[in-house]
Amino acid sequence: MHDNSNNQNLSGSISVGVGRVRDATSVYQTQVLEQRLLRTGALKRRLSRDAIRQLAKLFSMQGDFGLVHDYPGKHFWREVERILRENGSLAGESLDA
Repeated sequence: MHDNSNNQNLSGSISVGVGRVRDATSVYQTQVLEQRLLRTGALKRRLSRDAIRQLAKLFSMQGDFGLVHDYPGKHFWREVERILRENGSLAGESLDA
């Protein structure tokens, strides 16, 4: 008879990472916004690299707007319009969201 009492089963996983994990959601949201605004004519030209960086940063902290504003969506989109206006790419006075 074979005694299995000394057999042990070991399983696990090893992973090696380099650097930190970055969430690219805000960059994707900025790209989608730019494409939609270009398609609808709300933008007269593509965004500059600086505007893309600012919008991605804004999207990354969008959830925090509810902590300091009663109407977070209103203030968020006002900030989006400010960035687009300063970039010179906004076709009209506002997005008319």
